[in-house]
Amino acid sequence: MKRIGLLAIMLILLAGWNLSAQRYDNVIDKTVAVVGNSVIMLSEIEENARMWAQSGLGSGESARCEILDSIMSYKLYYTQALLDSLTVNETSMDATVESRLNYYYGYFGSVEATEAY
Repeated sequence: MKRIGLLAIMLILLAGWNLSAQRYDNVIDKTVAVVGNSVIMLSEIEENARMWAQSGLGSGESARCEILDSIMSYKLYYTQALLDSLTVNETSMDATVESRLNYYYGYFGSVEATEAY
């Protein structure tokens, strides 16, 4: 339970942190946060920010903060699931991955266009 409190404090501290890509012109990638044993990289946030902007969900600092919050929440739940010894159904995972791939194939028009992107 102490870990959850510590992670919540980290979340609050990082929520206001400026993740602007312009500040990292010469940086290939950077660790932004660590939740349990999971690392959140700046590239992960920037990729999600690009996808949000393309989808019209928003852009800028507030979008990046929401993205970071979302990723941290996901990884916090994942870490807790590992602690609770929950297992993932491999068939369900494969179906989810296949569904996401099909979404991107449809979005970009073809497998080749998706791979090129």
